[in-house]
Amino acid sequence: MQETTIIKPYLRLAGLEPLVIRPETNFVNIGERTNVTGSKKFARLIKENKYEEALSVARQQVENGAQVLDVNMDDALLDGVLAMTTFLNLVQSEPDIAKIPIMIDSSKFEIIEAGLKCVQGKCIVNSISMKEGEAKFIEQAITCQSYGASVIVMAFDEQGQADVDCVAEEYPGKGLGHHGLDPGALESQRGVLPGGAASEVLPRYHIVSLFNCSRHLRANALK
Repeated sequence: MQETTIIKPYLRLAGLEPLVIRPETNFVNIGERTNVTGSKKFARLIKENKYEEALSVARQQVENGAQVLDVNMDDALLDGVLAMTTFLNLVQSEPDIAKIPIMIDSSKFEIIEAGLKCVQGKCIVNSISMKEGEAKFIEQAITCQSYGASVIVMAFDEQGQADVDCVAEEYPGKGLGHHGLDPGALESQRGVLPGGAASEVLPRYHIVSLFNCSRHLRANALK
């Protein structure tokens, strides 16, 4: 009788090479210079249609130790779908870059889906949320799953950004297993208040609340 193989629910990503993030894994380096909002040089090269030169930015990120490559084309002066498609197709033709997983980063789902059509391996989608309602959220999550991607879930809903107590109790990824989505493919984005932005209620919170929220999510969010 053969022994049953148990596959632990770690975050498993891949470009041409696998990246498995375990509890003992140290800080994971994400290269964000291939982001038009994070690098003036990269933004200029993309706007000037110098995609081959823009690849040098990606290559440098990998050479400097990036374990995941974040690609963002959200700029009002760009055709985001075209830019994402063109750049990621070029990235996939360069094994020294494509060996690490890609993070497709956009606030527009049409750009995310364009990127999903280009990458191999198991990428990360950054991100989806409930800001357009639960039905749209589930639709987008299932689309990402169909491409084999992991998904970052932002703590937003129709009312805006959540506070730590709300996220702990109403995490938007909760229960998605009922819709056929692998819970191991979801990662929560816990950059919520109090770690963040200007808010009239911010003084009520402190960093301990963020840690408590994270602990609650690890224990309960995807069950």
